[in-house]
Amino acid sequence: MSKESLDRIDEILSHVRSIDAQMTWIIRSEATELKELLIRYFSRRKRAAKVYLAVDGKRSSGQIAEYLSLHIAAVSYELSELVSRGLIELRKWGVYKKSKIDSILRLSSELRKDSDLENIK
Repeated sequence: MSKESLDRIDEILSHVRSIDAQMTWIIRSEATELKELLIRYFSRRKRAAKVYLAVDGKRSSGQIAEYLSLHIAAVSYELSELVSRGLIELRKWGVYKKSKIDSILRLSSELRKDSDLENIK
């Protein structure tokens, strides 16, 4: 690769790190309210909570459906909803991972306090 290409890649990575840091700061500044909002959302949508918790960065939508004993269409719907809300993102080849929101808010840990969700890993 040329020096110009490497410099451009470095510039892009620097920009991404800056955006990540800003996003983390904003989420932390509103953490209590945001966590409460998400817990309420998932308390009304147990299937979405199960799918969310089953997302591990390794499973595809089909594997999540099999793991949860749900129809693939139901899982695909929930994944699409979770992506549109910024809670998960497509990693590659149909494999999803949780967004940084999960680690910042410790959302998965909070959701697993519900006895219906505690065994989903």
